[in-house]
Amino acid sequence: MQQRLFRRVLFTAKSVATVDDVIFKGQIENISLNGALISFEKDISVNRGDKCFLTIYPESDSKPIRIIAEVVRFLRNMVGIKFVAIDAESKSCLCELVKRLTTEHENMNAEIDKLKKYFDNYFYAT
Repeated sequence: MQQRLFRRVLFTAKSVATVDDVIFKGQIENISLNGALISFEKDISVNRGDKCFLTIYPESDSKPIRIIAEVVRFLRNMVGIKFVAIDAESKSCLCELVKRLTTEHENMNAEIDKLKKYFDNYFYAT
């Protein structure tokens, strides 16, 4: 089994995913700096490799985090996604969120550095 580049943290928040102009309301179950697991009330129809626009609503007083993502796993009403594009403000909010939730603070700076390289490599490869 492949080792994850970024550590997941348990996190629950409302989310909205748009795939091919279809809107799915869901809930984030866990998150990392480069992906998330989302559950939905009903089964959804997506394919591996589908791109989606994801909005995460972390808290009532926080700004939404907007991300372009790609489906990497799916099973009826659960979807695993990897983040492929994020603006600077959302990236900062995501980093702060994961930093606040993690129990391994000493590794966060290394993961944030990996995040920059991750997005640079993704765009270089596409």
